[in-house]
Amino acid sequence: MSRRRNAPYRDKIESEGRVLIYEGHDVPKTSQNLQPKLVDQPRKTPGNRLTQNGLFEEAAISAKRGRQLPEIIAVYEKLHAGI
Repeated sequence: MSRRRNAPYRDKIESEGRVLIYEGHDVPKTSQNLQPKLVDQPRKTPGNRLTQNGLFEEAAISAKRGRQLPEIIAVYEKLHAGI
């Protein structure tokens, strides 16, 4: 993730580092889709498999509903280009 001024995603951390606001992945930029930010990435691929956003969403919903414990994750922040 990157919280730099020119970061491609608007991710942020709140509640003293305990809450991650994660924008998720964009759909690929193609000749038919020149502005990926205007399109939500689907939950599933055309082959009916979960995308990365779909996997993330399912884990969050399951934890919120008490079906599983929240997953512990490591988040790495991009400090500078290449670092």
